[in-house]
Amino acid sequence: MRLVILFLFCISAYANLEKAPQVFEYQNSKAIYVDFISANYHLTYNFQQQDLSAKSEITLNQTQEGHIIFDLVPAYTSIKLDGVEVESKLIRSPDNASNYRIIKTKTMPGTHILEVTNKVERNLNYTNSGVSSSFWLSDLNDRRYLESYVVSNLEYDQYQMNFTVDFEGFPKHQVMFANGDIVEVSHNKYIITYPDHFTASSIYYHTSHEDRFDIVEDIYQSIDGREIPVTVYRSKGESLTTFLSRTMTILAELEADYGPFPHPKVIIYGAGMGGMEYCGATMTELRALGHELHHSYFARGVMPARGNSGWVDEAIASWRDKGYQSRRTTGFRSTQMAGHSSYRRFTDRDAYGRGAKFMAYLSYLLRDIGGLKPFLKEFKDSWLFKPFFTSDFQGMLEEYANRSFESEFNQYVYGRNGVEKNYKVEKNPFHPVLSDEFYKDLL
Repeated sequence: MRLVILFLFCISAYANLEKAPQVFEYQNSKAIYVDFISANYHLTYNFQQQDLSAKSEITLNQTQEGHIIFDLVPAYTSIKLDGVEVESKLIRSPDNASNYRIIKTKTMPGTHILEVTNKVERNLNYTNSGVSSSFWLSDLNDRRYLESYVVSNLEYDQYQMNFTVDFEGFPKHQVMFANGDIVEVSHNKYIITYPDHFTASSIYYHTSHEDRFDIVEDIYQSIDGREIPVTVYRSKGESLTTFLSRTMTILAELEADYGPFPHPKVIIYGAGMGGMEYCGATMTELRALGHELHHSYFARGVMPARGNSGWVDEAIASWRDKGYQSRRTTGFRSTQMAGHSSYRRFTDRDAYGRGAKFMAYLSYLLRDIGGLKPFLKEFKDSWLFKPFFTSDFQGMLEEYANRSFESEFNQYVYGRNGVEKNYKVEKNPFHPVLSDEFYKDLL
């Protein structure tokens, strides 16, 4: 009996199906969301063929009869469910907000094993020295999380991920940068174990040959007594000193505001432009470093469950960028930052400008109890490593302030009183839209 209880606990520890979108009709049955329990990925780089093959083995729990929803952007070469060859189909959500893949065979509730193989071509560059490869992610476009490379679930789901990475026939040693535990089990063969609270938007994964980057390592002394390893790397010939010094200063600032850094390591890739956040890691330019590290608390600490929640962390980080202002009014009439389809999977760009102004307005409304920042620390403490909805953020804010914010959220966040049309969305310099060519140059 004890073993059964432990097994059920392991299955349900991060079972967030209540955060999944609503199931929908499909061919006289239903397309259903599932709970990934674990994902084992085997990545094989072949130097002679200059390609990357991926095999995903997913253990999942299905709670009702229907067609299993998962996602994978590249075309698959093989797919099996419980050892039997099946077919998958690309389908649209009911309101055309996004695409998914489903298993065309209807299956019954229970635990299933999904095995999929595919080639990875995005962000892959072979040279005479080796390969540069990364799983760059984006929260500003549909289907640009882990599903761009290997089989993944949607952002509501948390599950254990393990990567086994083989480099076959390579002339030089490959270096690995990842926000999981990295073990080189033999020459050019790695196993990376990621925490079981990670989601499709959490993974940082980047490999290059040993001569590609300059690397500096240091230790950050956290306020909770931990010694947190910090790795900063940049292209050869570029200074690392400023990046490292700035990283230490920002970590101290964030810990003073929000408590101990929530991740066991810090990885900084000093890119020449743009920025993207991961759990304890970022690809960023220097001026965006504070914005991206802030996301290790909000976005990759407290985690959005879907696209309609993503505005919160971008608004908070952009509010910090502007000096934590307090504003008597928002300065705008309305948005629908959290008013899109429940099937939407990416962040509304209004979060950077109008979202930051809304946070400044909330801070003004909370001025008699210290403003918004003390609440954000409590929000982080309560929701760390938990996917949340905008309604969760609003509900905790109302409890904290002992007042309703329904009218403010309806007007400025949900757009329930009508949405202003034909206005110019304020761009954020820290999150420019980057081309596929630019991402490849970063490799």
